[in-house]
Amino acid sequence: MVLYPSMVTPQSIKNEIAAQATLKQISYAEKIYQQMHKGQLGTLKQLYDANLFGLTFENEKIEIKDGYKFELKIINDGFVVNATPAKYGTTGRVSYFMNVQGIIHAGSHEGKEASETDAICLPNGALLSLGLDSK
Repeated sequence: MVLYPSMVTPQSIKNEIAAQATLKQISYAEKIYQQMHKGQLGTLKQLYDANLFGLTFENEKIEIKDGYKFELKIINDGFVVNATPAKYGTTGRVSYFMNVQGIIHAGSHEGKEASETDAICLPNGALLSLGLDSK
């Protein structure tokens, strides 16, 4: 997908930066939750109930913050988190995926979820392409 300059707004850029920071906060909260609960992983609501993370819930699994929807999925002994723009093109353009190791992947999917095949988002905000096709 081609991103047109009219789609890039200061607010969407701010939301994208905030989404990356929120993913890092979720990763950190999960580590603390695991220490407090004998290795058990927590849902977003459980992280909130343990006062590890501030949330505004749409439901038990999805949280909306800074123009992004966050969904945490517990899979076996790990987790993944997807962050997608609440309103693609207005609140953000980039979708994010984070695995249990805290590695963030990013891609523009018109509001659909990113995956582990998308470029890795480096700490400085640059993207490192994996050379994989996510389709």
